[in-house]
Amino acid sequence: EEQIQALFKGLFLSNWWSEWDRGVIPEEELFEAMRKECKGLENEMLKFMEHKGELVLQFDYVIRWMKELKAKGMKIYLLSNYPSSLFELHMEKSFTFVPYVDGKIISGYVKHIKPEKEIYSILLDTYKLKAEECVFLDDMEANIIGAREMGMKGIVFKNYDEAHKELKRIIDQTAKMV
Repeated sequence: EEQIQALFKGLFLSNWWSEWDRGVIPEEELFEAMRKECKGLENEMLKFMEHKGELVLQFDYVIRWMKELKAKGMKIYLLSNYPSSLFELHMEKSFTFVPYVDGKIISGYVKHIKPEKEIYSILLDTYKLKAEECVFLDDMEANIIGAREMGMKGIVFKNYDEAHKELKRIIDQTAKMV
């Protein structure tokens, strides 16, 4: 458990992971910096990197929820902090939901990460969206704050049931205003 926590901290919570998401530093350089963050856990980090394509699971409710939203006429866009190489790998192996999205902005391609305002602007501009008509869901409070600062509504995703209920409330409230 101690090793797992140390590896988690050295990889996912390091500034280097954010830079991998951003896609501006060569991967070899990033991995070397991450190895230094994971002193004593180099073998575990290498195992993680060797199996990184297998480590993402899609929740069973995702496609069902997306179909429900699409049936109501909603558009769905993916805005994600993700290294481009890892996104391609996971698209191929794990992300069966992608055909249901109307567009996507991935940090590794646009060189900006959430919660930077530029990545939200890229999403809005690329797909000609009005911020006040968008609801942004994310598991990170900072990313929700970033979206709200751009004029979007936001929901911190803690679990499906809460997020589904809150999104339904926002949709119903918006429908009453129209």
